[in-house]
Amino acid sequence: MAQRPSKVSKSSDALFEYQISDLKVQNSLTIQENSKLRFQLSFLTQENDNLRSEVTALKDQMKVQEAALSISNREFEEFFLI
Repeated sequence: MAQRPSKVSKSSDALFEYQISDLKVQNSLTIQENSKLRFQLSFLTQENDNLRSEVTALKDQMKVQEAALSISNREFEEFFLI
């Protein structure tokens, strides 16, 4: 003869169902947060790449300006020291 589920068993099942439901919600929120963080990482990576390019361009510009200044200094010295 089959036994009827006891009240303890029913409340235990309800608790498990609640815990499973709660874990599913937490999992969904974690997945959403992960997606958001991946998007932010992608954006920041692109921004970092852009800044690296700008720094490289500025360094190149500084080299040109240093060379021009060096030439100007030489011309100045040659003009006034001769």
